[in-house]
Amino acid sequence: MPENLKVDYLDLSYTKIKKLPKGLKVKVLKLGHTDIEELPEDLKVDYLNISYTKIKKIPKSLKVEQTLDLSHTDIEELSEKLEVEELDLSYTKIKKISNDLKVEQTLDLSHTPIEELPDNLKVPWLFINYTKIKKLPNNLEVDVFLNLSHTDIEELPEGLSLDCLDLSYTKIKKLPNNLKLDLDLNLSHTPIEELSEGLTVCILNLSYTNIKKLPHNLRIEYLNLTGTGITEIPKNISYYMLIDTNGKENIVEN
Repeated sequence: MPENLKVDYLDLSYTKIKKLPKGLKVKVLKLGHTDIEELPEDLKVDYLNISYTKIKKIPKSLKVEQTLDLSHTDIEELSEKLEVEELDLSYTKIKKISNDLKVEQTLDLSHTPIEELPDNLKVPWLFINYTKIKKLPNNLEVDVFLNLSHTDIEELPEGLSLDCLDLSYTKIKKLPNNLKLDLDLNLSHTPIEELSEGLTVCILNLSYTNIKKLPHNLRIEYLNLTGTGITEIPKNISYYMLIDTNGKENIVEN
C-alpha cells in the first residue's frame, strides 16, 4: 500500500496485510482476521476493528472517536486516558481497566479474566457476563443495560437504577429494596427465593428459580415462570401477563 494514503473507508479484513503504511489517514478502518501485529503511533480514526488479530498492545497516542473493537485478541492492557464511544474487549486477556477510561456508550468485558472494576465507573451499557467479577464497584452508574449473567455476583449495591438487568446464572438470593428497573429483569437459574414489594418491570424472567410466591402489588407485562413452584397468581397484580409455567404460553388478564 502507498504511503500517505488518505481515504474515508478502508476494509482489509481477511487479507494478508501485516503492516500499515506510513501517513495513513482514514476514518473507518477494519483489520479483523489479519496478521497485523502493531499499529502506527499517529493513527487517528473514527472506527477501528482489530478483532482476531495478533495485536497485543495499542499505541498510547491512538485516538478513536467512536468504536474500538479489540475482541478476540491478546490485549492485556489499555493506554491511559483512553476515550471512546464503544469499546469491545470481549475474549481478550484484559485483567484491569483504569479509572481514566471513558466510554460514552457501550463497554463489553465479557469472557475476560477481569476480576474487578474501578470505582465511579459510568457507562450506559455494560457487559461483564462470563467474568470472575464477584462484586460491583462503588458508585457504579449504568443507565441502560447491565449484563451480569454467569458471574459469581451475590448481591447488588443499593440505589441501582437502569432499564435492563440480566442476573441469570448468578448467585443472587435477594434484590435491593430500592432497585429501579424500567424494562427487563432476568433472574433465570438463580437461587433467589423472593421479590421485593413494589417491583415494577415490563419483562420478568423467573424461570428455574426458587420463587414460590409473588408480591401482591407486582406490576408486570410479561412473566416467565417456567420451572418454578408457583401455582397461583395474586388477583390484584396489575396489567396483562403472558405466563409460561410448564413450557406453554397463556395470556392472562387480571
